[in-house]
Amino acid sequence: MKIALKIILILLFIIEIHGQKEDTTSNHGKYELVDIKFEGNRAFSSSTLFDVISSKTTPWWVWKFLNSFTSLGQAPVYYDSSNTKNDLRSIEAFYNNYGYFEAKVRHRIEVNEEEKEIVLIFELEENDPSLFNHVELHGLSKVHIPLVHELNMALTMDKTKIYNEDVLKESINGVMISLGNNGYLTARFDSTVIVRDTIVNVALMDIYFNVGRRYQVSEVMIDKRGPGAEYVEDDMLKRIVGIKEYDYYSVERNRQSQVRLFRTGLFSNVTVAPSVADTFGSFVPLKISGNIGMMNELAPEIVVNNQQNAFTLGGGGSYIRKNFFGGARKFQLTGLAGVKDIFNTNVWTILKRFTVNDTTLQGYLEARMKIEQPYVFNRPIFGILESYFKVEKDIISDRKSYGGKLSLEYEMPRYTFITGLTTYYNLEVVDEKYYLHKILSELSGGNFTLQYQNTLSTLGADVKSSKTDDPLFPTSGYNLSFMVEETNGIPYLLSKLGTAEYAEASFYKGLVTYANYYSLNKKRSSIFAQKIKLGFLQAYRGDQMAIPTTRKFYSGGSNSIRGWRSQELSPVQLVQSIRDSLLNISLVSSGGTLLIEGSTEYRWRFLENAGLSIFADYGNVFNGVGDFAIEQIAVAAGLGFRYYTQIAPFRIDFGFKVIDPNDRRSFLKKPFFSLMEFHFGIGEAF
Repeated sequence: MKIALKIILILLFIIEIHGQKEDTTSNHGKYELVDIKFEGNRAFSSSTLFDVISSKTTPWWVWKFLNSFTSLGQAPVYYDSSNTKNDLRSIEAFYNNYGYFEAKVRHRIEVNEEEKEIVLIFELEENDPSLFNHVELHGLSKVHIPLVHELNMALTMDKTKIYNEDVLKESINGVMISLGNNGYLTARFDSTVIVRDTIVNVALMDIYFNVGRRYQVSEVMIDKRGPGAEYVEDDMLKRIVGIKEYDYYSVERNRQSQVRLFRTGLFSNVTVAPSVADTFGSFVPLKISGNIGMMNELAPEIVVNNQQNAFTLGGGGSYIRKNFFGGARKFQLTGLAGVKDIFNTNVWTILKRFTVNDTTLQGYLEARMKIEQPYVFNRPIFGILESYFKVEKDIISDRKSYGGKLSLEYEMPRYTFITGLTTYYNLEVVDEKYYLHKILSELSGGNFTLQYQNTLSTLGADVKSSKTDDPLFPTSGYNLSFMVEETNGIPYLLSKLGTAEYAEASFYKGLVTYANYYSLNKKRSSIFAQKIKLGFLQAYRGDQMAIPTTRKFYSGGSNSIRGWRSQELSPVQLVQSIRDSLLNISLVSSGGTLLIEGSTEYRWRFLENAGLSIFADYGNVFNGVGDFAIEQIAVAAGLGFRYYTQIAPFRIDFGFKVIDPNDRRSFLKKPFFSLMEFHFGIGEAF
């Protein structure tokens, strides 16, 4: 009996050992996956393919060590053959999505028995890709002929390009958008049949739709709730929406209407949608549903922004009257105070002994009255009429300004090149104390400052084209803006009607900013971004020197060249200051008429709420084209940290002066902290 028991135990031991050996040699469950390689891939980089698969390599030994006794670090990653099978399918599907229908994928492993390590190698045979060729839309027999032509134009497939699943989906989506904007409320995409011609390597596609009926709007119904509902007329809301009976149903017009209603400030929430349950025949009612809040509001305000490329922190309060005299107008009174470039302000000195003469203090006091009108000239034009009084102090000047401004924001169709257009007229009186140029200072007998008053009449336009995937967190696409202003031309022409000669300088100003974004991986966690900014200011009548410093260009700061403080880069002038009863003379920025800036930035979002950036900024400000010199281009480089919220990313940037046009010594020979500038900002730098 004992002998039989021993035999059974020995057999069980042998079976256990055999099972363990089989598991080790076949699945390699005890072998760390130290590397993953790709061979034969030409069309796609190894880093791109690495993002496609689920298998990951084992972490660095330091992280494994930390993980062994703490919650930090990362546990070892072991080879799993089942993951490899899934990876093979993922790689093949990825290649198929990009037209490589004949791609073949195999794998092999290299085993290090001594170290208990495995290297996983994927072997790829890509073969030739298929091109887009024949594309035919089906199910459009009920669609009127002009729209059929528009639907075919919505196809973005280039027959000279390789088949791409993303391009195909984009084309189908474009067709669906066109159908939805032309009355086909119930239109849907059915299927795509792809026939691959492996002889000539082309893809033949048949795309099927079910368009259904073409609907017209039967009526516009209003369902408003909330404490302010009784004060808002239905007819006014219908006029703002702009959709009438018998108009063809349009998804885009619904979206535009919803935006218009939100901009009135009347609604806490609002939707514009078809009442599908109430459709009859080829007609569908449109329903506006929303909650209208109180007509009067008292609201505190916190100001946090990056105006003038400097972090600004301030606060105040507003009184708001909604539906002011009817017509969905909004009346607003605001009082604000703030400190600019707060991280470079001597806060401790100000707290001990506050004085506005402190040379580090930059701030403002502001009172503003504003009326917003959502519908101007019986058109969907958003009008803003405002008057203001402002006291400001910064590095280069102390000034008071007051005036009025009329702005008109035009509604642009969603699928046009121009996505934003604003025109404005600003009449402003500026009372400013600013600093003279050295030559003028000598002529003035040592009077280094000048008090002057200017009346500025400015007519301008701001044009934007934004084609990014996300306005707050762009990972692809571009932003383009163009601003042009003319100042004092109107009063000069009016003076010609009288006898008095107009003495103020007339000038124009232009500013172009272009930024583009490229995603470097499929997860859109690695972004390459670039920016170029050009500005030009020229007096076409009168003295160029008479252009106010407030209208000139400056560089440096959190959204500019980050190795310098806000407005620190510009042509300089002599300035006097009094401190401790002593006269101090120094050079300060006075602004220029030619701006050249550029930035290159790599952004890496390694966690859901955290990221890093590496950047290089360059540029400067000059007194006209004749003053430009390549050796005066300033260059900064640095590192930034990002914390991402749903509102915007918060960032901290450390910029270092790499090339300082005012100090040509090697940066290795300069004190470290004299090279560095710290910047805090909201939103990305561009």
